Amino acid sequence: FYFLFAPFIALALYKAEINFIYLLNGIKVSLLVLGIIILNQALSGTSFRSTGVINPAVFGNLSVVLFFITLVFIKTDSLKHRIFTLLSLLSGVYIIIASGTRGAWLSFLLLMGIYLFFFYRQKTKFNALVKIIIILFFAGLISVGSFNQSVKDRVYTAKIEISNWVSGDQTPSSVGLRLDMYRKAIDNIEDVPFFGHGYRTSNIVLFQNDSSSMGRISVGYNHLHNAYLTNYYNGGIVLLGALLLLLFVPLRIFVRANSQNRENPVFISGALLTLGYASFGMVNILFGDTYMNGFYVFFLAIFLLLTNKSIKTSEV
Repeated sequence: FYFLFAPFIALALYKAEINFIYLLNGIKVSLLVLGIIILNQALSGTSFRSTGVINPAVFGNLSVVLFFITLVFIKTDSLKHRIFTLLSLLSGVYIIIASGTRGAWLSFLLLMGIYLFFFYRQKTKFNALVKIIIILFFAGLISVGSFNQSVKDRVYTAKIEISNWVSGDQTPSSVGLRLDMYRKAIDNIEDVPFFGHGYRTSNIVLFQNDSSSMGRISVGYNHLHNAYLTNYYNGGIVLLGALLLLLFVPLRIFVRANSQNRENPVFISGALLTLGYASFGMVNILFGDTYMNGFYVFFLAIFLLLTNKSIKTSEV
């Protein structure tokens, strides 16, 4: 239903002629407000993973997308507004780290590499000082995460859990459970019917007869912590194909538009939105959460609308 409403959302935005600058400023303000909320929550010590009131994985993933939308459009800011934007970006990095979501951290690094690729391909000429500032800024972002104690602890724990699972240790752990789900899902992938086993049945099908410590826990989940495997088991080729179309058809539109005009931040933002969601699905469920669905539909409608307007304007 979310995606069926997407064209009507785009039409409503088109008729209303929404000023995207207002929305962009709202994103920047939201990153700052979220930073204050999360900092207050962290100082109060109420939770190890400070994420407000929603699931840490969802919070971390959506924060990553907000960060890159803000980053891509920084080139359109005036000099005095860039200070405000930089504060929003720093707040964005903080809340992504505070979420404690390792999948979001990996997506952040992946999207940073993709963003730098798009940035490199732009024809904009920068003097040596600006290039140095840009390099130092990105190096500082990576350093903030690298030297943060909670990041080091979470990364170290992940390494230990991966090592234990590879060695054959069946003690349940966050990473170990995921790896066990992936292995068993891939091992049994040929047995999946064309239309799958049914909605939210992936874990039941795979683990209902699994008496191991991993299996007893895994059967309680309604997904395999991988959107692609989960959709394939639930709906077969049909549902997996639908998921891939929702991600990569828009991506193709944005990439083709970018190849014609590498300066327009709308095309880059759209590409990062779809690629970001594609990366989120590698280690977690993708669509099915209210926030994840609504966020993707809303911003996809906006970026497709702006892309269409930009293409028509350039043709004229």
